[in-house]
Amino acid sequence: MSRAAVTFLVISQLALVVANIGPGKDGINRNYLDQRLPQWSWHVVEFRVFGDATIEILDGCPTCLENQFDWSQPGIGQYEIGFWTYTVVKELGPVPLYLSVIPEAQNLQFYWSGVGTNHVYTLEAKESLASANWLALPGAAWPLKTNHWSLPLTNAPARFYRVRAESPFLNANFTRQKLLPIREFKLACFGTGAKVESGPSRLTRRFNL
Repeated sequence: MSRAAVTFLVISQLALVVANIGPGKDGINRNYLDQRLPQWSWHVVEFRVFGDATIEILDGCPTCLENQFDWSQPGIGQYEIGFWTYTVVKELGPVPLYLSVIPEAQNLQFYWSGVGTNHVYTLEAKESLASANWLALPGAAWPLKTNHWSLPLTNAPARFYRVRAESPFLNANFTRQKLLPIREFKLACFGTGAKVESGPSRLTRRFNL
């Protein structure tokens, strides 16, 4: 990619991220500010360096990148980014799994992020956290590979919901080795306020800009 502009500007006292990006969805890079948690059509393929400033042509934003190119076109190649107003704010740790519950018309819309290509999901609910029993929502043969579910409001009393992610491949391996399978999940509540908890998962270093 050509570098026509050479203007420098220090916009933040925090370190800026310089990285190479490429086309394709990786299941992690997504718009977490959108309640539907859509994946961006591009992802970071290489972290290069932290810097105090970058040239102007590297500036931009995730939405700008999404709309600037047709990422589905073959041969689009890689590009370098160095956004002036973005920096690392926290380490995400394990692959994050988020559940979003959206009232829409006569339905509750459930959206959740993915944690890997080999995972399946079960949407579960219970009316009180004092209860130890989580029950899969009726009307589906859980677990499924979907990341979205719609529930009529008439069938959705105020209760706690969670999505549970598991890998059949990992479960089979752990069963053969007589170990406990890995579980990853998030909890959310609709109706009486938000409740969030998280379960154990594998340690992976990932960062959120």
